[in-house]
Amino acid sequence: MIKEIVIKSKNIKKLKFPASGPWGKIINQNSDKSATAIQVITGRKNGKPESHDNVVDIFLVLGGKSSLFIGGKLAGKKPLGGGDWIGEKLVNAKKYKLGAGDIAIIPKNTPHQHGPGPVKLLVLKTR
Repeated sequence: MIKEIVIKSKNIKKLKFPASGPWGKIINQNSDKSATAIQVITGRKNGKPESHDNVVDIFLVLGGKSSLFIGGKLAGKKPLGGGDWIGEKLVNAKKYKLGAGDIAIIPKNTPHQHGPGPVKLLVLKTR
C-alpha cells in the first residue's frame, strides 16, 4: 500500500523521483485515462475531513503555514458522489506542519484534512 508523502521545502533539492512506479504511472497516463483538477485554497479555518476513492490529492503550499492531518479513520462518513466522502472528524490521523514550499501527496482512499491557516494551497487532484 502506498503511504502519504510529505516533502519539506528544505529537502526538495535532495529528492530523486523514480522513473517508474505508482507516481510515475499517475503522472504519465494518457489524458483519456486520467482527470486532473486544480484548486487554489486560501483560508484560516479547518477544512472538512475527506477521502477520495479514485483521486490522489497533491497539496503545494504557496504561502503561509498550516497543519495537515492524514490517515486514521473518517468518522461520520457521508458520500458526496463519484467516490468522494466527507466526514465530521478524523480519528487517529497523523499531523504534519506545513509551510511555504512544502508538498504533500495523499493517496487514494486516505482520509485527510487541512488545519487552520493562514495558508494558500495549490491542490492538484488526479485519477
